[in-house]
Amino acid sequence: MSNIYEERVTMIAAGDLQEFVPFGRDHCKHHPNALNLQLRQLQPASELWSSDGAAGLVGSLQEVTIHEKHKESWQLRKGISDVGEEVEYDEELYVSGNMVIWSKGSKSQAAAVYKAFTVDSPVLQALWCDFSIPQDKSGKTEDSSEVVEKCVCILQSSCINIHSIEGKDYTASLPFQVANVWSTKYGLLFERSSSSHEVPLSPAREPLPTMFSMLHPLDEITPMVCKAAAGLFGSARVQYVADYSMRIVFLNAEPSILMTYDATQSLHTIWALRRVKPEEQSAVLKFSDQAGTPQYVATSTSFTAHLRSLSKGDSPVASPFQNYSSIHSQSRSASSPSIHSRSPSISNMAALSRSHSPALGVHSFSGVQRFNFSSHTQSPRRHSACHSPSSATDSFLAPETELIVPELCIDHLWTEAFTTSREKNSQASKVFITTDLCGQKFLCYLVESQLQLRCVKFQQSNDMSQLIFGSVTNIQAKDAAPVESIDTMLVLEGNGNLVLYTGIVRVGKVFIPGLPSPSLTMSNQMPRPSTPLDSISTPSKPLNKHLGPLDDGMLSPVPELRDSSKLQDSSYIDDCTFQQLATFVHSVRDSVHNRVTLELSNGSMVRISIPEIATSELVKRCLQGIKCILPKEIAVQMLVRWYNAYNAPGGPSYYSEWNLFVTCLMNMMGYNTDRVAWTRNLDFEGSLSPVIAPKKARPSETGSDEDWEYLLNSDYHRNVESHPLAKALRLDPLEAKPPKDNASLSHSLDATTLLFPHIPAIFCVLHLIYEELKLNCLMGEGIRSLVVLLVQMARDLQLEAYLDYYYRDYPVLVKTSRQTCIIDPAQTGFMHHPPFFSTEPPSIFQWLSSCLKGESVSPYPYLPGICERSKLVVLSVVLYILGDERAVSNEASNYLYKITPAQRKQQTEQEEPRASFRHATSASSLAEKLVLWMTNMGFTLRDLESLPFGVALPLRDAIYHCRQQPASDWPEAVCLLIGRQDLSKQAREGNLPKCKVSDAQVLSSDMPSTAESEEEDDGMNDMNQEVMSLIWSEDLRVQEVRRLLQSAHPVRVNVVQMPEVSDHEYIEEKENRLLQLCQRTMALPLGRGMYTLFSYHPIPTEPLPIPKLNLTGRAPPRNTTVDLNSGNIDVPPNMACWANFHNGVAAGLKIAPASQIDSAWIVYNKPKNAELANEYAGFLMALGLNGHLTKLATLNIHDYLTKGHEMTSIGLLLGVSAAKLGTMDMSITRLLSIHIPALLPPTSTELDVPHNVQVAAVIGIGLVYQGTAHRHTAEVLLSEIGRPPGPEMEYCTDRESYSLAAGLALGMVCLGHGSNLIGMSDLNVPEQLYQYMVGGHRRFQAGMHREKHKSPSYQIKEGDTINVDVTCPGATLALAMIYLKTNNRSIADWLRAPDTMYLLDFVKPEFLLLRTLARCLILWDDILPSSKWIDSNVPQIVRENSVSLHATVMPLSEDLNLETLTQAYVYIIAGACLSLGFRFAGSENLAAFNCLFTFAKDFMKCLSSATASIAGHYNLETCLSVVFLSLAMVMAGSGNLKVLQLCRFMHKKIGGEMNYGFHMAHHMALGLLFLGGGRYSLSTSNSSIAALLCALYPHFPVHSTDNRYHLQALRHLYVLAAEPRLLVPVDVDTDTPCYALLEVTYKGTQWYEETTEELMAPTLLPELHLLKQIRVKGPRYWELLIDLSKGPHHLKSILSKDGVLYVKLRAGQLSYKEDPMGWRSLLAQTVTHRNTDAHAFKPEAISAFTSDPALLSFADYFCKPAANMGQKQEVFDLFSSILYECVTQENPEMLPAYIAIDQAVRRLEKKEMTETFDLWQIKLVLEFFNSRSHQERTRKNAHPGIFMNSEFLPVMKCSIDNTLDRWLQGESNSCSALDLSMLACFLVYHSVPTPGQLLAAGLEGKVSFSELLLKFKPLKMPVRALLRLAPLMLGDPQAMVL
Repeated sequence: MSNIYEERVTMIAAGDLQEFVPFGRDHCKHHPNALNLQLRQLQPASELWSSDGAAGLVGSLQEVTIHEKHKESWQLRKGISDVGEEVEYDEELYVSGNMVIWSKGSKSQAAAVYKAFTVDSPVLQALWCDFSIPQDKSGKTEDSSEVVEKCVCILQSSCINIHSIEGKDYTASLPFQVANVWSTKYGLLFERSSSSHEVPLSPAREPLPTMFSMLHPLDEITPMVCKAAAGLFGSARVQYVADYSMRIVFLNAEPSILMTYDATQSLHTIWALRRVKPEEQSAVLKFSDQAGTPQYVATSTSFTAHLRSLSKGDSPVASPFQNYSSIHSQSRSASSPSIHSRSPSISNMAALSRSHSPALGVHSFSGVQRFNFSSHTQSPRRHSACHSPSSATDSFLAPETELIVPELCIDHLWTEAFTTSREKNSQASKVFITTDLCGQKFLCYLVESQLQLRCVKFQQSNDMSQLIFGSVTNIQAKDAAPVESIDTMLVLEGNGNLVLYTGIVRVGKVFIPGLPSPSLTMSNQMPRPSTPLDSISTPSKPLNKHLGPLDDGMLSPVPELRDSSKLQDSSYIDDCTFQQLATFVHSVRDSVHNRVTLELSNGSMVRISIPEIATSELVKRCLQGIKCILPKEIAVQMLVRWYNAYNAPGGPSYYSEWNLFVTCLMNMMGYNTDRVAWTRNLDFEGSLSPVIAPKKARPSETGSDEDWEYLLNSDYHRNVESHPLAKALRLDPLEAKPPKDNASLSHSLDATTLLFPHIPAIFCVLHLIYEELKLNCLMGEGIRSLVVLLVQMARDLQLEAYLDYYYRDYPVLVKTSRQTCIIDPAQTGFMHHPPFFSTEPPSIFQWLSSCLKGESVSPYPYLPGICERSKLVVLSVVLYILGDERAVSNEASNYLYKITPAQRKQQTEQEEPRASFRHATSASSLAEKLVLWMTNMGFTLRDLESLPFGVALPLRDAIYHCRQQPASDWPEAVCLLIGRQDLSKQAREGNLPKCKVSDAQVLSSDMPSTAESEEEDDGMNDMNQEVMSLIWSEDLRVQEVRRLLQSAHPVRVNVVQMPEVSDHEYIEEKENRLLQLCQRTMALPLGRGMYTLFSYHPIPTEPLPIPKLNLTGRAPPRNTTVDLNSGNIDVPPNMACWANFHNGVAAGLKIAPASQIDSAWIVYNKPKNAELANEYAGFLMALGLNGHLTKLATLNIHDYLTKGHEMTSIGLLLGVSAAKLGTMDMSITRLLSIHIPALLPPTSTELDVPHNVQVAAVIGIGLVYQGTAHRHTAEVLLSEIGRPPGPEMEYCTDRESYSLAAGLALGMVCLGHGSNLIGMSDLNVPEQLYQYMVGGHRRFQAGMHREKHKSPSYQIKEGDTINVDVTCPGATLALAMIYLKTNNRSIADWLRAPDTMYLLDFVKPEFLLLRTLARCLILWDDILPSSKWIDSNVPQIVRENSVSLHATVMPLSEDLNLETLTQAYVYIIAGACLSLGFRFAGSENLAAFNCLFTFAKDFMKCLSSATASIAGHYNLETCLSVVFLSLAMVMAGSGNLKVLQLCRFMHKKIGGEMNYGFHMAHHMALGLLFLGGGRYSLSTSNSSIAALLCALYPHFPVHSTDNRYHLQALRHLYVLAAEPRLLVPVDVDTDTPCYALLEVTYKGTQWYEETTEELMAPTLLPELHLLKQIRVKGPRYWELLIDLSKGPHHLKSILSKDGVLYVKLRAGQLSYKEDPMGWRSLLAQTVTHRNTDAHAFKPEAISAFTSDPALLSFADYFCKPAANMGQKQEVFDLFSSILYECVTQENPEMLPAYIAIDQAVRRLEKKEMTETFDLWQIKLVLEFFNSRSHQERTRKNAHPGIFMNSEFLPVMKCSIDNTLDRWLQGESNSCSALDLSMLACFLVYHSVPTPGQLLAAGLEGKVSFSELLLKFKPLKMPVRALLRLAPLMLGDPQAMVL
């Protein structure tokens, strides 16, 4: 077969010719480009459009010279999608002028601009680059987790702009002129451009570095070092890359290598690029210490000093952006790059630099002078005009000079061979890496001057650590480009031919339809061999040398005709004659995937795509398998031939791809396909046979008679005969001689063909692929095609066992083909029989069957990478059935036998890393291990569905087991596989579907439309109605709460005008009434904040709506407006300022912590008018409480504080502190200290800080240092509790709130530390607090503020005793918090209420409340929810003598002060109730609720009774409010109806003793009751209790501006105690919240055993630390277990994301909403489970049981009987019962298996089995249910696994047996097709051994059944089969008797 012949024949047709124009070019024209922008900057906008402005515009336009043609460039890459899946489009980066346009587009979708950038100066270069940001700052290790930032970099002359996809922009100015930028795996690499005269270096100077790297836009630009190969001078030395003649020509990221060209030596070199190792860094930096080469030392100074002086700023440079090439001073241009020092504005980038990681000791950013070059000798050229001689050296020796640490290093890998004849400018113009079809990699570089493409082969070393470069091959080429997707490259030869190469093997010419191929005169005279070219690495071979110029010369005769008609002309393709002369391909560029652009000589561009290697799955598989088994060279040739055949011009259509493949393959194996009957009939359009089959390769070229016969027998001849022309010419039909029967039927194979020696190996591989395809139901067609080929090969190789095997699989197919081809026995010696060739055909079904029966099995052979399914199935069954866990942990060798080609060295098998299976997740049973392992291997549900049902059964069984009881922490993929969408969705997300839509619907449907417009502004519309309507479904309590808490509408002022009242007085009366009502309105926002807590996600482009606080009223009946500002009555000034503050807080607290907001949005919300400043102050505090204030820039915080607005400062300080809770953040501490005189040094200026701001700052300190026990802070706060009033009026007013704040702060700092306050024993904290509490002499105040307190106050006379009234509350609460929950009895006894009348007189009754509370909080574990316990807190004397709450008559007593006792009694009771509230906060404890509710009732009765006056109304109201708050704390978030009724009752009370503070308390109680709309509850952690003590301090303000005892802003700190505890089940199918039954298990404690209770979710969970586990229970939903013993993180994350828990209804169940009692479920209807009642199951009813559309349509089409059914009725019944079975047993996925079994049995009964595939499956199913492992599992488990109806299988088995037995007894001896197929069924079903085995067993002459039994035992044939065969074998029924 001559090469020239092949050259003529093979051409490859390229597809899809399209004209190509870079998309950016067109877009550029319409882009509002830089030109306009500059003009805008020249003039103010107003002038631009004015009349004289127009002249200016024209004038400026004249200055702009418009270039005649922009320099444009572009690059393309394969589209990258965000998610990472495959996408079929190109991305283009187009540069023109100042613009960069990034577009995406493809053939199918039009291109579209993705981003366009315009910069200030012309763009030199634009490129994509991925920067990796190491996550852990500890050290830059390669494997540390890295986030990749995808960026576009735009290089201008003085700076580089970097834009990331996320939208971050960076600008880095460049310290030198950059010649080129390259994108690397690590970041950017810069080449410094060198001036012309720097190349000849005087010996005194060493060059400056030329290559620099930048690993992140905020990092330094650092020089690169290189480690050259150890040369003549000993070991390899590390040094800076400073060789000017070295230029980078190519850089690649994976593998990370670069190629440079040395201009002086004209050599190309390849280097590996990597991060520097620490020892190399130090080696370079220590360079100066060694006696380096003198010239090296010398220059460095000049460089450094020069830079140094620049960064010092004494260079006479005007602007950093000037173009310096114009400055011709010698020394300047010598180091011109450095003149571009960082522009001044960026010099302080140290703040931004990422390099602050400790790994690099870089702290200041002082330019590039930090290369450590030493400064011993002076450089002769340094003293030039621009440097003073001294400044340079001195500055260089300046101590703070820091060194720049190099980041990247290049290692030398390979240099091309040096030759003398090398031309000067042979720099590579294009370099790329290409892979050949067998995976060998080549680095190709094109030397245009020599028209050569040089290909260097390289591979990775065995340990994967380095690359090894091999031989060089030269290919003649004018241009070339890789075609990645099909591992080839496109080469443009000198004569204009386009040729495809794979690696260095020529594939064939590319024929482009529509472009003429170069005329024949131009074709190359050299015949191209298709063998790989010799490795030519020297251009000294004369042939190539002459060819280069020759090819060039050949192009000259073509005239350059500039043709106007472009490619778009429709006539272009038809009328090629004219362009024939004009266009030829000029170059190839922009190769992406398999698309490449050709530039034509007429300037236009065409994009073509190179066709794929194969499209059909089957051909791909076979090619892959054959490729991996053949030696590389042969494999490449085989693929090349196939590629040529497949892609010939006018090639075959899709469906004949397989036929073409078979023909091609058989030809290569030596068959003559035209002589083999079945291949001759393969269907090609027309006969391609002569083209494809190369002419029958025979050594003689002379021809023979056979040729003539061959022609006569060909399709071609037949076509010619039937042609009308033949008839017209009356040609005699030529009769071919009838083929001689014996001889020509069996023709021999040609042993000289390419693949002949490898026939056995190929056969073996194809057989394994056949077995692999059996595991995919969708490949049935392919299997049938493949088996024909296999049968032919098996017959020719004379493999009886295989023939028998194929016959059993496809009885009908195998019988039809009979023709054998003789393989010459002499030639068989040439065939390699590979070691894996087995005489017994490996069968996957047989293997599984043995496994299930528990027989021993030999390893199953598999091809890595091709037979992945076989591997998976084998290992799964081994794991699940045999229970061998080692199988999946990489020791698969016992069960799998890996096939690798014998010719190649055994490769170290690179198992995919995921296959090594270490469970990060928990797995206990085999089933769980199997499912987790399958997911790790990437096995999905779709794969499972395409497995045959028998093979899939064990896997489905495992999945079913896991589905019943999954672990809640499995990854998403596992949950998808086991069919638990609820879990997979949980793993994927968790936020509630934002109920915007449903919300609007609820509003519009429930309320009349007029109400809707009013509804909008009360600040409560964003609540999640859907969930709330589930929690409180019976009544309208939610609307009621909304009505009680709204403060945005005018109140109703209902005053009846008495006859004697004048109109004027009546108006005053109304206004006074309104004033009372306003006390209530102003208190409402606090409660509203609680109710709407965290319910809203703001839109970042809109300000937060704050509902206005409405203090007007409407008087019925005329609805006239009543206003307080009329001047009729006195209204307190600033009455509403705190109310507005609270209103702002309430609005801000709506924002959920998970919202996306930033500093800009917070500032954007700032109101324009000053009246709203108070609301904004509250808004800031709220943002702190929900954690968003940390995002506010420090600058803005400073701005707000300098305004000096008191409210803003309070809100901001408290907010910032709350956001930094317990962090000891230094910057915040400084911020707070400015506002606390005690924390400032004594000498500091006295700042005039408003008192309330000081209070806020003190609490802030407590919050920031919470729980830290910080000594200094504690000391200062301790002394501040007793701070005496100073002279000059300072500290004289509202001292109580300051002292209280200091106490609370001290308590927070030492929270719960008790007696283990480390390092504070000398402060005597408890004793000092005790003294503050009970009074005594003031101790001498140690500390820095002594001198301040020497002079006493001129206002207040306190003497030298402690003023207990001021200090007691703070001290009491501080003690309570320090000893919180410590159960410290001695401290608790200090707090006991006094038990003698004398002592009682010394204590304010209010303080008794605090003491009782403090004592109970310390003795936390003693608190019991009973009235008895509460009474036990009251001292005996009080209990016996005071008026009880029930008394109606006043007792008389002379010697005791009844008033004192009664007040003490009520306050102590209130204190005990409050402590009960704290102890059971958020627990909904019933005993606590009942106890507190009783006391609340008692207090209310007491208030209205006659005895109220003894205790005092005010005191009783206070106590009642406290009890209310306690109740609300216990029932927080639950919306309890009784408490709501109490609150509503209190809401209506106005006037009298009801002041602002009591309203505040009652509405706080209401808010707590509905905390966060029922989603939040209170926690009892220490930190929460501290926050609640601040918020619920039991002394309420008297009026709205009262902050004397307690700062009002602190009321909002309850947010710190709120935690999300609502669990909302969401139905995963409908995505709506629903009800579900939960079973909550509590851990055992000292009070109760481990208990379980059932809750109906959505419900508030108890505190998580009390729980052991939560389980979604119940018959209706799939079980789901959340185990808290491993830690509550999983549950916490669910709760924080709106508490969404996805649940999934079981089949046949309805949700609780639709079917509350469970009477409509499927099982309830068909009362019993017995199958007889399945007929009662109406198919119509199925819609009630399942929403699965597949099941519904199945019921529709297959289970509904029609009118004239007849025979089909029983089928319908069967299907109905199967469906019923599947739905009730919860495994609808078994439906297909049931039906397949049924169908198979029916086919067998009708004797229509053409293949035995289904019988195998039925057999596997039966064996699975009989397997030992399955039976053990069913025994152990409570609920059965996958289950097939107990009656179904036996019935099916019985029918099969009967059918086969009847056939066996039938007396037909004919060998009809039917009998053949029945025989095959029999053999398969009864596993009869193969004929070979039977012969070997030696059965002749056996007379009795017992002998047969013995003989058959080793053949593993079941006895039942033997019983059926024995009569036939023995031939004598008598012998059956044993």
